[in-house]
Amino acid sequence: MTADIDATSGGTDPSAFQSAEVTQDVPGVGFGGLSLATNTDFPLTVKMPQGMTCEGSVGGADNVCIVRVRNSAAAGPFGGSAAFTQSASARKRAIAFRLKKRMQIVRN
Repeated sequence: MTADIDATSGGTDPSAFQSAEVTQDVPGVGFGGLSLATNTDFPLTVKMPQGMTCEGSVGGADNVCIVRVRNSAAAGPFGGSAAFTQSASARKRAIAFRLKKRMQIVRN
């Protein structure tokens, strides 16, 4: 599986999606997105890029991100998307990371 996150457009701008790391994938044979399982729910975990904060608006909700996941099936790709928000502490860490990076750039 591959994952991308849109932190700004609520999923309306394809160019807003940035690559994200899949940290827990769906089990399968690891070739062409094949899985021997049917009609089964599996957890899928995606890590947001460092410094990313959810800024989009969806259905009247603010500070929303959209995650898009896809497999590499030969007949696909297949996948889906979901909306989510960040906790206050995760948002604070992301902003602190961005500020730290900005200060490093200024010093160089």
